[in-house]
Amino acid sequence: RDEKLRIKMAADEIELGGVVAWYQGRSELGPRALGHRSILADPRKKGLVRFINEHVKKRESFRPFAPSVLVEHASEWFDLTVDADGSKEKLNVSPYMSL
Repeated sequence: RDEKLRIKMAADEIELGGVVAWYQGRSELGPRALGHRSILADPRKKGLVRFINEHVKKRESFRPFAPSVLVEHASEWFDLTVDADGSKEKLNVSPYMSL
C-alpha cells in the first residue's frame, strides 16, 4: 500500500480511539530493542496509558510516556516560554525526532 494510505488509516484508527504500532526501516528484537518503532495513540483518551502499559507493553502502570507533536502545533499543547527576570525566553526544544 502507498504511504499516504497507511498514514490515513493510522490517523483514522487513532481518531477512533485505537492504538497503532508504527515501524519503519530496520528492526531490532528483544525487550530492550530501540529505534524505528512507535506506539501511537490519542493521549486525551481516558485510561489509555493504563491500557497501553497493561495490554500492549505488558509493563508496570507507572511507566511514563513521551508526547510528540508537530513543531508548528507545539505551543497549542505545551507552554514553551518561561519567565526569567520578567522577560519571556524560549525553552530549549530538542531538534531530535524532528522531521
